[in-house]
Amino acid sequence: MEILDDYISTILHGLDEGLVITDKTFNRVYNNNVLNSILELPDNNDANVFDYVSSEDIEIIKTLLSQTSGNKVNIDVKITSAKGNKKSLKLSISPYFDTKRNANGYIVSVVDKSEEEKDKIALKAAMSNLDLVANSTADVILRYDFRTFEMSFVSKSIKYMAGYDYEELLGTRCVDLFHPSVRQPIIDTVTSYVNGTRSFARGGHDKIRLPMLKKDGTCIMTEVLSSFLRDSNDRPIDCISIIHDISETLRYEKQISEQNNVMNTLINNLIADVYLKDKNLKYKIANLRYAKSIGFDSVDKILDKTDSELGIEGSAAIEQFEQHIINTANPSFNIEKKITDQEGNEKWISTSKLSYKNNDGQISGVIGVVRDITKRKNYEQTILERTRQFENTINTLTDVYVKTDNEGKIVEVSPSVCALYGCKLKTDIIGKNFFDTLCQIDYDYHIFVKEITKIGRIDGFSNKLVNLLGQEKYVESNLVTWVDSENAIAGFEGILHDVTERVIREKTIESQKRTIELAHKETMDSINAAKHTQSAIMPFSRIPNLFNSGFVIYRPKDVVGGDFFYAVEKFGKTIATVGDCTGHGVSGALLSTLSMSFLSNVINELSDTDLNSDNILEALRTKVINTMNESSEGFDISLIVVDKEKRQLQFSGAFNSMYYVRKGVLTEYPADKCPIGRYPKLVNFQRNTIDYEEGDEVFLFSDGYGDQFGGPNNRRFGSPKLRELCAEVFPLNTAEQKEKIERTLDEWMAQQSLSQIDDVTVMGIKL
Repeated sequence: MEILDDYISTILHGLDEGLVITDKTFNRVYNNNVLNSILELPDNNDANVFDYVSSEDIEIIKTLLSQTSGNKVNIDVKITSAKGNKKSLKLSISPYFDTKRNANGYIVSVVDKSEEEKDKIALKAAMSNLDLVANSTADVILRYDFRTFEMSFVSKSIKYMAGYDYEELLGTRCVDLFHPSVRQPIIDTVTSYVNGTRSFARGGHDKIRLPMLKKDGTCIMTEVLSSFLRDSNDRPIDCISIIHDISETLRYEKQISEQNNVMNTLINNLIADVYLKDKNLKYKIANLRYAKSIGFDSVDKILDKTDSELGIEGSAAIEQFEQHIINTANPSFNIEKKITDQEGNEKWISTSKLSYKNNDGQISGVIGVVRDITKRKNYEQTILERTRQFENTINTLTDVYVKTDNEGKIVEVSPSVCALYGCKLKTDIIGKNFFDTLCQIDYDYHIFVKEITKIGRIDGFSNKLVNLLGQEKYVESNLVTWVDSENAIAGFEGILHDVTERVIREKTIESQKRTIELAHKETMDSINAAKHTQSAIMPFSRIPNLFNSGFVIYRPKDVVGGDFFYAVEKFGKTIATVGDCTGHGVSGALLSTLSMSFLSNVINELSDTDLNSDNILEALRTKVINTMNESSEGFDISLIVVDKEKRQLQFSGAFNSMYYVRKGVLTEYPADKCPIGRYPKLVNFQRNTIDYEEGDEVFLFSDGYGDQFGGPNNRRFGSPKLRELCAEVFPLNTAEQKEKIERTLDEWMAQQSLSQIDDVTVMGIKL
């Protein structure tokens, strides 16, 4: 029996709960060491939990025991431990009986709930703080079930970010707040975290960028920081996500990136050596020309280093001078200096240095621009020598030597001009305009120089002038262009012969006539060349090859026009489009050529997943707005993307609709009321998706066909007639369709003997 008691005692002392056995009056019979620990008494002490329970609680316990007829009683009590600490205990009291079922006493199980109470209080405070913080920040905070994704908490800031009231989102799925394209990836990612197939980044959370749908249907880009809310066993309970609107951040990042690209392109294409240093005179920016000029083959090798650290000769003097510029904010311009380069060659450089300021208006460093002016110096010396020789020559001429700058002002003339023009000294005419003095004709200087450049020289150019003495003079000029040190045309020079005694009036008129004819011919040649160029860019022969069959009617109002069409295949998708640019003629042709270039660039820049009709138009509009600055120029467009593998067609349009014909039934897919370009109210372009069948046909067109006047009542052809015409020609093959549509337009104009009023483009595509 003693061995059995020791065995039971060992078991009782190994329990996780405190235990006390009492008699019927709650006097202690036995207790284990766990109870001593709860009551904060030394081990092996006689301990009775009822010694610490208030008399009121004991009375309640007795009442409960009397009412339960011998069943267990559970009650929570508050006590003060032997060390004076407040504790919350859970007591489970069970009577024990003798063989005659008489109650001999009670077995009391004691569980310390103090820490749990503290946790509840802390949790309540934490939730209160969470609610306060969550509703005081512009970011959105969500709590949701990682299994169902239903939200149990949404901060009120969702109203300002996305337009929702937080109450309407409680109980809904958080993934539905985001763009449909990312909902399943979000679910897969969270599931992989739960399953342990994917781990959170360092810190127990991940940050990703996701497009969020606002209540009005528009989309914003957000940055989402997510982590699990875990229990004490480190098991996930719920997910917590913090959502930050980064739309403005992305816009600024894009602007900064574009500005950096522009700046880098600029400085790396300057003919000068350029660098920028901070206040510590460390290089922050430089172009490769400058790096090479100081002996380095890469810009990276000089960044974040001073001239002293790089071992540049004379660095101490350079840094002292640049520090003076920073301290005084006084710039230094065009300081010329003769140096010897690393190969031992003598050269001349011109250096300009000035300080620059940060956004707070504080001086942040120095900018240096160094130009190699060796050629200029050599030219100056050569010119000086030749000028002396030249002056000796022209001073002996009886004919007049004249030289102008690139604005037509006379920069040099021989003394013989006095006899021709009636002035006393040659300096009286220097600085005057050539066409106001020695060549008194109504002529544009730039066209004149262009003509000289085109044929190399002008010989026997005749003109009449009235000199300062009122005398009529006739001169014949032999002129050529001259170039500066950069090989650019800087003006013209030549000899003027006094041929007054010759009757040259008719020759002068004839010469001017020829000049005008040459100018006109060049203009027409340019326009015709532009027509061939524009036609070469447009894929006339590509349309039938990219689809089952097709045709294009392209009839500009003038030689060239503002309409364009385009077709290309990428990533197994075929893109076809018809555009209508602002204006027609030469201006429209220039804009249409530029528009096709923009379209080609956009298609090449988009990835396979982004190559959708609405994305193309959105990117195209952005490129046009950014490139055209404040210009209101733009164009209307209808565009389709055909995925032959999926047998699916996408359509998006900017003012230009699409007609879709299936089995003779025509459906019009209207375009968005917004052009490609600047517009008072920009809208997001919509994507129409059609599962097509073989034999279906698409018609794309500019507004020129429908706007054409004619017919019996001299009215516009109009959209209703155009829809009827497209449905009517559907059974025909594409060659017959093209002939029918063109013939209908010609007959419509012929009824009023009218000419075409706008560019006309119609594209038909059999799928």
